Amino acid sequence: DIVLIERLDIEISRGLAVLTGETGAGKSILLDAFALALGGRGDAGLVRHGAEQGQVTAVFDVPKGHPASVILSDNGLDATGEMILRRVQLADGRTRAERRFEEATRFSDLIADNSSDIILLFDHLGRIEYASPSSMTVLGYAPESAIGTPGQDFIHPEDRDGLAADFIRILNGNQVHTRVVRARRSDGSYLWLERTGRSFIDPRRPAEPRVVMVLRDVTERRVLEESLRQSQKLESVGRLAGGIAHDFNNLLTAILGHASLLVEDDRLAEDVKGQAREMQLAAERAAGLTGQLLAFARRQVAAPRVIDLNEVVGGVDKLLKRVLTAEVRLTTALGPALWPVKADPGQIEQVLLNLGVNARDAMPQGGRITITTTNRAAEGGRFDPERGTGPHVELELADNGHGMSPETLAKVFEPFFTTKGVGKGTGLGLAVCDGIVRQAGGRIDVESTAGVGTRFRIRLPVSAEPVADAPAMATTVAARGHGETILVVEDETQVQELMVKVLIASGYRVMTAATGVDALAEARGVASVDALITDVVLPGMSGPRLADAIRERCPAVKILFISGLAAPDQETRKADWALGGFLQKPFTPETLRNRVRDLLDETVTPATGLARLPAALQPVPGIGAALR
Repeated sequence: DIVLIERLDIEISRGLAVLTGETGAGKSILLDAFALALGGRGDAGLVRHGAEQGQVTAVFDVPKGHPASVILSDNGLDATGEMILRRVQLADGRTRAERRFEEATRFSDLIADNSSDIILLFDHLGRIEYASPSSMTVLGYAPESAIGTPGQDFIHPEDRDGLAADFIRILNGNQVHTRVVRARRSDGSYLWLERTGRSFIDPRRPAEPRVVMVLRDVTERRVLEESLRQSQKLESVGRLAGGIAHDFNNLLTAILGHASLLVEDDRLAEDVKGQAREMQLAAERAAGLTGQLLAFARRQVAAPRVIDLNEVVGGVDKLLKRVLTAEVRLTTALGPALWPVKADPGQIEQVLLNLGVNARDAMPQGGRITITTTNRAAEGGRFDPERGTGPHVELELADNGHGMSPETLAKVFEPFFTTKGVGKGTGLGLAVCDGIVRQAGGRIDVESTAGVGTRFRIRLPVSAEPVADAPAMATTVAARGHGETILVVEDETQVQELMVKVLIASGYRVMTAATGVDALAEARGVASVDALITDVVLPGMSGPRLADAIRERCPAVKILFISGLAAPDQETRKADWALGGFLQKPFTPETLRNRVRDLLDETVTPATGLARLPAALQPVPGIGAALR
């Protein structure tokens, strides 16, 4: 349709373009259609339009900085000289694609301004052209300060390898590429960022592709992942350490036992006995090392009872002062009316000694060690060792030594990690502390600042039971047998031979077997068995199942389990070992004699049923024969 426009005016004010057209009477419908067509083309935003007889008005929103004009698609004059308009278009000097791009950019800016992720725009040379406001909250940099800076300048030097190649691949291939890197904060610290980037074409500069990257803070996720990996690694090392300790304890039982027999032999010269005593001492020191391995693996024998930590600290105070130098001052601040906890007091003393010796070594010129106990009524109805929530008792040891660097602090509980010189430490001290505290159902944390000092905080769950009295010291008596029949089941030949030698010399009748099947055959050949001494881990049939089978035939038999491992779950020990006693390797002949005599002299017969031992005393997958 041809519309005769007698006059077409355009006025621009405050971002609005107002078009007014006049024509002859009776053309309002056509003019109204013209106004709708003009607004509906997407060339500019139609704000309002109206039509009266012979006149039409259309108002459009024009982006700031772009002057508006009217383009006549077909210029010409009719016969009377009036202007003919076939199509009217509002233009501002830009193409339609440019205007759509800028409209999309406005939405992008709105998203970027409200996103918690960092959004960066790079030119084709890798320089930052735009940084979203979140760069201030995440990294501490004002967005404008990053403009013009190469992006890799903010990346940790160790993570820069391959960044340039990644950028080129993204730039040329329009690929989405993700990578996790460490980025430097304004305070110099680093955090982990996950970068996801892809290229795009700016219609205003089609010859220069650009890259947009979204950076998400994944530091917390990385810490959790690393914690999981560390936990899995320590679990694997713990299983291996427990297996090695078990195997080594079998050897130490033979060495320590035979050395003790030599010391007891009055027929030997004193110098020979002296040499045997040195062997005995060396074996005991080695047993202490395996004890540390088992403590790290949380498979050490513990004798937990309800205790007052203030009493434990008071008892270890004098011992600590003996191992500290004169330049180190030890003070205690014990909280009043401390809640009871359930733990092995000897192991808690070991923890304090280990921490105290470490603190002493951190203060070669002298300093101060402070031990504090406090009740903590943290949130939660029950103590959670993973989060540290719930009521607990806090035991803290702090020093003002040289402290630790962040790198050392991250490895402080790793087994065999030490900052001490060769021969001055095994690297097990703090790993043992961690194992003991976890075995007691608690957690241990450490804070340290280089040049300021270190603070270890131990949290133990509150016990509902009252504080128990310390067990009375047993009186040593000569433990002799009276011809009782004892079945010894042990697959380690040296250990078995030692036990047989000791028990026969003590007046017992002894039968032996290396497997559960052989032991059952031996038991069928006698009228009764007074006592069964069996290793927990045996080829084929386990010690607990053997004990159950023997009890079916001899209901009154007394049972003594032996093993190089011990139970991590002390809460179930009494129930699990209801069918018998337990003796951990390595043991001396005197210990074996006394334990067997005590067992035979007991008047209470344990209830029948399957002997159940904790999982730590069952074969550990992956260790194999080393656990026998």
